[in-house]
Amino acid sequence: MRPFLLLALLAATSAAAAQSPDTTRASDAFCWRGRPLPSCGAFALFELGYFHALATTRLREPSVPPGFPPRDEPAFGRQVSWSVGAMRNLDRTTALGGAAVVGVGDGPFLAATGRWRRWLAPAASVELAAAPAAAQVPLPLVGTGHYGGQFNGWRAAGVAEARLNLGDLAAVSTRAVVVPRAGGRTQGALFVGASGGSGVAASGTVILGTLFLIAFAAFLGSAT
Repeated sequence: MRPFLLLALLAATSAAAAQSPDTTRASDAFCWRGRPLPSCGAFALFELGYFHALATTRLREPSVPPGFPPRDEPAFGRQVSWSVGAMRNLDRTTALGGAAVVGVGDGPFLAATGRWRRWLAPAASVELAAAPAAAQVPLPLVGTGHYGGQFNGWRAAGVAEARLNLGDLAAVSTRAVVVPRAGGRTQGALFVGASGGSGVAASGTVILGTLFLIAFAAFLGSAT
């Protein structure tokens, strides 16, 4: 009798296992807003943010040309930043991926960052990102023969960032940008910023694009 009871128990256990959900398998293979396993296997990154330099190096030169005030300007200032990319959940707590980042404003830069994410909760996570980049910073005018205004140059740079995400709808972050041997010295800045993700970023991009087109059309109208 015992063998029959054992077989019945094994059959019941197998049936229950077949009917129970696989908690390691994502219910959605791809999501437009990030969530950990088992909700998402992979997800998109789309972020629009504003960053302000808390600390930055400066470019200082004597009068250019003689008789004008000495030059003293920051290498970086305020920036608007876009990030577009994707990440994959490796398990319930960790995701890896990357994003292309474009920063425009005072000290623009371009980067393709690698990202590591640690899920703290279904709607909260921390991220670390780093990458080589290209940044534009002020360059010396003395000795160049150019005195008509500010001349900038693109240089190889490095970017690193730490973020706290809230449901991939909003985030706060710090960002460091370093540009070796630019303007006679290493230039760099530490930024603090806030950004929106997903639909917030898409809506903000549309609004900024519309405002730019309106301003551009007004400029063309005034120039003709």
